[in-house]
Amino acid sequence: MKTTSAAIMGGAYPFSRTPALQRPIDLNRLANIDPGSFDGTWWNREPVRLIQTNLREIDAQMDVDVYVQSMIDCSVNLVLLNVGGIVANYPTQLEFHYRNPFMEGDLVGELIGG
Repeated sequence: MKTTSAAIMGGAYPFSRTPALQRPIDLNRLANIDPGSFDGTWWNREPVRLIQTNLREIDAQMDVDVYVQSMIDCSVNLVLLNVGGIVANYPTQLEFHYRNPFMEGDLVGELIGG
């Protein structure tokens, strides 16, 4: 296999001119991959199925039960959503934190508390 050196971040690294998807896959090597010596927590041992939801202000009126059920239906084990960046989706007490005007109650509290 032909390799060439490229200066990347101050070092020389060999790379192949053959695209990775065109090279044969060594199934024995794949079968023997060691996930490492991390602890036994689920995020080190299981595939992560993440959904990131960027909530709009009007989403504060969503049906929380339907949202949670849709995450369950997708077999999601990690949900990432915006809580309080530009707009607070919880009843903030911070003086200059803009509270979502469409929110009645505590959207984030309902989502994480069930």
